[in-house]
Parts: sequence; C-alpha cells; structure tokens
Amino acid sequence: EEEKPKEEPKVDKKPVSRPPPVRRAPATGGYDVDEEIETLLKIIKPHCKDDKITYKVIFDDDDVQNSIESISGTLKAAKRKKIVAYGPELLLQGMSDNVVIEILQWPEHKEE
Repeated sequence: EEEKPKEEPKVDKKPVSRPPPVRRAPATGGYDVDEEIETLLKIIKPHCKDDKITYKVIFDDDDVQNSIESISGTLKAAKRKKIVAYGPELLLQGMSDNVVIEILQWPEHKEE
C-alpha cells in the first residue's frame, strides 16, 4: 500500500494590510498655535503696508524662518481664526510669492 501525501488545506496567504499606526503629538507640549500666530504677526508688522504683505516677504524673512515652525500652517490657522485673509487654500514657496495676505486683527499688547 502506497501512502498518499497529505494535502495541505488551501489557505489564502495574502498579507493583511493594516494602516500604519497614527502617531499624534501630545495634547500639551511645545507647540502653541496662538503663540505662533502672535509671534508671526509681531515679526511681520514692520514690513506691512496698510495691513498687507506678500507671502514672499514673510517667507524670505530670516526671523520668521527661525521662529515659526510652519509658516503656511500658522497662516492657515490664522485664516481659520479670521486673523488674516488671503485667497488660495494652500501657500507654497515660489507659487504663492505674490499672494497678498491681509492682517484683519493685530495681537493686543499685553501690559506687564
């Protein structure tokens, strides 16, 4: 009697695709968007004419580059809070150089 090899059960061996784990920054920590907006506005105020400034002037400013984590992100947050106004949804270096950003609200000076 010949022994028949046992047949392996057919199993679909496709890898299960799972989304990568979401890594979120802690709710408390080093980034405060309101503080970033205030810092940005303080830096750009001397460069504004009639409460208006172009994205290129903001982006090319060394103090802005050294102080603000995300220029576009900070401006987008300020736009949502109706602190600034500008046209496009997304601001990109080069492509958005001539976009005029209007400051609608300046930060109030805190008396210390």
